[in-house]
Formats: sequence, C-alpha cells, structure tokens
Amino acid sequence: MASFALHELGNTYAHPTDRYVVSLIVGYQDDEAASPHHAAAAALALTQDAGAHDTHWYVYDRQTQTATEFGHLDVQIQARKSLKDAVFMNATRWRWYTQLKATSLPVEGGSGGHTKKQRTEHHLPKEHDYDALCVGPSTPDRWTALPAYVQIWTAKGRGNRQCCRTDGYGFPIRYRSRRKMHFGFQTGDLVVARVPHGKYAGITNRSLPVATT
Repeated sequence: MASFALHELGNTYAHPTDRYVVSLIVGYQDDEAASPHHAAAAALALTQDAGAHDTHWYVYDRQTQTATEFGHLDVQIQARKSLKDAVFMNATRWRWYTQLKATSLPVEGGSGGHTKKQRTEHHLPKEHDYDALCVGPSTPDRWTALPAYVQIWTAKGRGNRQCCRTDGYGFPIRYRSRRKMHFGFQTGDLVVARVPHGKYAGITNRSLPVATT
C-alpha cells in the first residue's frame, strides 16, 4: 500500500479551522476510468455503495498531526454497535442456569462453542434438538435413539351440524341425536374389539363408528 505524508492528506480545499480532513484513497486503471471526471464520479459512487469493501479512508487530525486509516467501513460500523442486547440475554441465561442448579435437579450446561464442537464431531445437522443432545460433558461418543412409543393421529372432524338426513329430493327422512357420546365412545375412537363371528370375526384394531343402538 502506498504511503502518504501527513501534510499531503490535508486537502487545500479544507477550511483552515477544520480539525479533521477526510480523504478517500482509491485508484483506477486506464480501462476503468477514461478521464479524471470519470475517476471522480466512480470514487463518489463508492461513498454511496454499502457493498464497497475495498475502499480506504484516511482521517488527518490537524491538532495532533496524526492520520488514521479506515478500511471496510461497514465492518467497523457493525463493530461499534452496542452489545447490550447480547449481554442481557447472557445474563438472563446464566440466571436461569443458577436457579435450576439450586433445585438439586440434574441440570447440565455448556458453552456454544463446546456444543458446536460435539455436534460437528457427531456429524449432526444444526437443529435445536440436536444441539440439546450435545450440551455438556455427558454427551456420549455415540447413541441410538429409539422412540418409546408411536402415536398415530388422524383428524376426524368435530361431528356434523346437520340435524337430519334427507332423501334425494331434500325432504327429511330421519333426525340425528344431538349427543355424540354413546356407551362411553364416540365415532372415531380407536378400539381393540373381539368379534366372535361374522365377516370381521377375530380381534381387530380399528376406528369405531358409534350408533345409538
């Protein structure tokens, strides 16, 4: 990178009483700028481009006779943002942890870096449930996860609001009871039934239709 004398950074167009003089250092080749006007226009466009990562700014302090170089302004602006939100979350998390430890329950915790290390070693994807498996020193070298039970859910609706059944012409032919529960069951319940004879003789596991009789 080219070096500049401090007095060279003090632009002659700056007011004599100005303390700080800001200079943008950027270079263009012949195929990038056809004239000084094109180079000035391109440099001016960089000041409005949030993605311009390769620009370097020099701030000359006339009072202290020193210059400061700034590169990657977007990164420096991000670095100067307040971390109070992150501090609040960390303090809250550790407060919860200490209170849970005080209950004498088997509570275990660990840093995010250690959790990521163990998750990477086990070749697990980045998911909350896998992160929970990899927290703390008790994480085993390998494990086999087997479900304790399987629940099968099927949406059966909430019944029917139709008060009566009709024929093909729309005339009522029978009325429906407002009760859904009969003999302790309602339509859609899963039951294990022992059928003594008939087409479905034997033990069956099925969804149950319920009638009043």
